[in-house]
Amino acid sequence: MIDSYRYDNSDLLDQRKFALAAITQFNQIDRESYEFCDQVIQTGVIGKLIEKYSEGGNMMEAFKEVNELYKDHLKNRP
Repeated sequence: MIDSYRYDNSDLLDQRKFALAAITQFNQIDRESYEFCDQVIQTGVIGKLIEKYSEGGNMMEAFKEVNELYKDHLKNRP
């Protein structure tokens, strides 16, 4: 577990849950998954997606968007 996760506010915890839920729809969870979630949360990407889709949006579309980002992340890793 990443140490800072224990001390973050509930908004960031909700963002972590959202990112992991999106990935588990289509992938198995591994270390790379957690690192991806940390990256998209720290950069604000997940917060923006939650905001975008929370106003009457389709959460499965949001999950698909996260998974596309995850696929790109996997392709571009060293």
